[in-house]
Amino acid sequence: FKSNLNWFQVWGSNISFTSNSGSNWNEISNGFNDYLDDIEFINPNTGFIASSGGNIFKTTNSGSNWIGYPVDNNSINCLDFLNDYTGFAGLNLSRIAKTTNGGINWQVLIIDSLLGSAVHGISFPSLDTGYAVSKNGHNLKTINGGINWQVYRLPLTLYYEDVQFLNNNTGYCAGREGRGVIRKTINGGLNWVTYNFDSVFYFTDLHFVNPALG
Repeated sequence: FKSNLNWFQVWGSNISFTSNSGSNWNEISNGFNDYLDDIEFINPNTGFIASSGGNIFKTTNSGSNWIGYPVDNNSINCLDFLNDYTGFAGLNLSRIAKTTNGGINWQVLIIDSLLGSAVHGISFPSLDTGYAVSKNGHNLKTINGGINWQVYRLPLTLYYEDVQFLNNNTGYCAGREGRGVIRKTINGGLNWVTYNFDSVFYFTDLHFVNPALG
């Protein structure tokens, strides 16, 4: 979401844009050979896309043109940029990648305690503190900018698909237990409140604008 009216979405190998809150969509860019899995804009001009082919695509002209930068041979499932330079990406096979030069080069870290699980959601509310979740139900936290990660798992969790923190303390994650589940923490992941949704099989994505609206 760039504003109340202007949104981007990725689907398959395509990118679409709306300027009227989703009433009409226009395909603005195609020709990607990779499946596109996540998209984020840090300002009206600069945005990034995560792809299944192990590339991060970057635009500096509001999505008209994209340049791909290789990250790893594994699929990239999610990304989060803090500014023009620093960003993180979650990959398959227990990998998290970091860039400090706007996506041109990436350092890939393998987190052995994830036992091969894919990282499906990542969120950095500040340069030092970040959170991630895995496909197999792991919660991860770093307090030193992604150098080291603490890994733990909540009871009953089957899958996690996304995580978002509004600040270092308040955050949300979504996925599945028996059915769809959303969890919330207000103390940096130390404790979580669980909300079960019997009418939802599982959640694949979430986005909060502020603590009241999501």
